[in-house]
Amino acid sequence: MDTTYATQNGGRFKFDIDESSGFALPREQAFWDYLLGKARRWGLQVYEQDWLDREFDKFGPLTQSATLGREWLLQMKSA
Repeated sequence: MDTTYATQNGGRFKFDIDESSGFALPREQAFWDYLLGKARRWGLQVYEQDWLDREFDKFGPLTQSATLGREWLLQMKSA
């Protein structure tokens, strides 16, 4: 997965990357604070996280963990 935010790609934030699905999921609250903090300065008022069904169905780590999905969504909510 080619997300420039991931430490695996030289970015600042830890991500779980699932090579088989091509999806990536941020693992740090700091990512959401950074991303949505910047977006607020741009004037963003609404953030829509679309395609959650595909993320939950196809991203291996989410299908193997009972808590990862909750953790991810709570991080988005807290930012």
